[in-house]
Amino acid sequence: MIRLTRMWPTMGVGLDPETSCITLTGQIRAADVPQLAAAMGSVMEEGAKITLDLSRATLLDSATLGQIVGFHMRCKGKRAQLVLRRPTLTVRDTLDVTMLSSIFTIED
Repeated sequence: MIRLTRMWPTMGVGLDPETSCITLTGQIRAADVPQLAAAMGSVMEEGAKITLDLSRATLLDSATLGQIVGFHMRCKGKRAQLVLRRPTLTVRDTLDVTMLSSIFTIED
């Protein structure tokens, strides 16, 4: 398997030939949303399975959540699947409190 990684201050992006994967690390805030949007745009393909790895994320603010929800909607429009992988307890609590866990496919 080939794995390419680009690192940004609070976020890494890994691309896998079979499954596109975006890995979020640390506290992801509004200032990081443009970088997250660019990463999401680079993996968006018709019918793709896109994984958002949240196993290293410690915080997702409201702007980040909005970006993820918007990306989820764009995925549906392209018949792509967005999967949230292993959210940390803090991130899972945020998804549960905001009721967003009910709209996403989450792999624990």
